[in-house]
Amino acid sequence: MVELVVLGAGVAGLATAHRARRAGREVRVLEASDRAGGLVRSVRRDGLLLEQGPQALQATAELATLVDELGLRERLVTPAPDAALRWILHEGQRVALPRGPRELVGWPAVRPWELVRLAAEPLVGGTAPASETVTAFARRRFGPAGARLVDPLVAGIFGGDPDELEVQSALPSLAGLERAHGSVLRGALRRRPAVDLPRGPLSFDDGVETLVRAMARGLGDDLHLGCGVRGLEAVPDGWRVSHAGGSLVAREVVVAAPLAQASRWLRAPELAVPSSPIAAVHLAFRREDVERLPRGFGWLAPRRERLDVLGGLYVSATFPGHAPGCVLVRVMLGGTRAPSRALGSDAELVAAAWAAVAEVDGLRAAPAVVDVVRHPHGIPQYRLGHAERVAAWQRRWPGLRFVGWETTGIGVSHQLVAAGASGPA
Repeated sequence: MVELVVLGAGVAGLATAHRARRAGREVRVLEASDRAGGLVRSVRRDGLLLEQGPQALQATAELATLVDELGLRERLVTPAPDAALRWILHEGQRVALPRGPRELVGWPAVRPWELVRLAAEPLVGGTAPASETVTAFARRRFGPAGARLVDPLVAGIFGGDPDELEVQSALPSLAGLERAHGSVLRGALRRRPAVDLPRGPLSFDDGVETLVRAMARGLGDDLHLGCGVRGLEAVPDGWRVSHAGGSLVAREVVVAAPLAQASRWLRAPELAVPSSPIAAVHLAFRREDVERLPRGFGWLAPRRERLDVLGGLYVSATFPGHAPGCVLVRVMLGGTRAPSRALGSDAELVAAAWAAVAEVDGLRAAPAVVDVVRHPHGIPQYRLGHAERVAAWQRRWPGLRFVGWETTGIGVSHQLVAAGASGPA
């Protein structure tokens, strides 16, 4: 009997196995495809580093620990100073997001009376519902302006609708501040996380995939690629995992594979989380063809501003080494606003992305390099009751634990936290 079997070698599965190995546990990882990493993929093309999945990593204590355990500290790439500058579209123009309370004064996207309501958030009392949408949470804590401003944030992270997403699952840090401190602002001011990493978005010299490659190498022969799982069956003291090469019995199983697969293994169609398709278009312009260089991390588009795109990331401004001699912008399209757009042809996607950056950023020259990435299965949408549904699944199948972006968070940082928490079920 194997102590722990992890099904799926995406970020969550690899990190779970890595953490278990560090704790001295016996572990096997089974992955159906011929590569590890799942949606994390970094591609080099024409001198550019093009991320096909997550663009950057958030500096957290879990990431700092993992970086040091894998010996990757020297390969970290820190953002350019301007990356702290972020934009939002307001009345067709980019306006800089405030980086502190003082910058809110006179900010055009908030009316004076709304500013007073935002500042009064620490005075808001009452008890939070067990399950609440992002919009309802933001309105309850910050008033109408808060509900309006959270819309582009959700678009940038989920490509989703804040009127439908559960705040406890989609934005757990915000809900956690309210629980711990009775106020989001008060909690944010008191929180001083000790993270031994540079601030801001982070990457590596060979892209985000550097992290998963290192975890995969560290697992050695305990990582089995091209080993698709065919079934899961409860047995005394554990689970029997049937796979392409035979079967094995595990005391504990961590399901880090897509829920569509897990539902077949367990004959449980209720194992499902809705999603919305999304596409990313990289547009690279020669520096000499650009009159005004984009600054900052990028911009997000609220629904009231435009439905054709979700936002644009200034890759070359954030990580200049990823696009030497070029201005590289990554435009996100689709999501719940316009799911059909993400399924369009390459030509349609490139045309929509180019039109957006021409209008917003003044990038009207013909791009020298284009790259289109589709995620037709889309980004999971954590609807009301999501956290309780996942908890119910884990109660139903003792000895199974579900991790991954459909259950424990779509960000790499969320998945590292879930991996560290995956002790014996």
